[in-house]
Amino acid sequence: MTLVGFIKRINRDYCFIRVPTGQEYFAHKRDFKDPSLRRLGQYVQFTPLPPIDPSKNPPATDVEAIAA
Repeated sequence: MTLVGFIKRINRDYCFIRVPTGQEYFAHKRDFKDPSLRRLGQYVQFTPLPPIDPSKNPPATDVEAIAA
């Protein structure tokens, strides 16, 4: 399953992606196919992974920038 969302917050090595339901996913820069495309507000598609810790945002992988 692939989800679409936008980058809501960026830190040095990771970011948070918000999907239309309001859920946020965590992605490390190594999870991006092209890390240079990590920009605030950038729309992306990604593969969600099962939560590691229920109290934290679930992880995302195979993150790819897309046109809005």
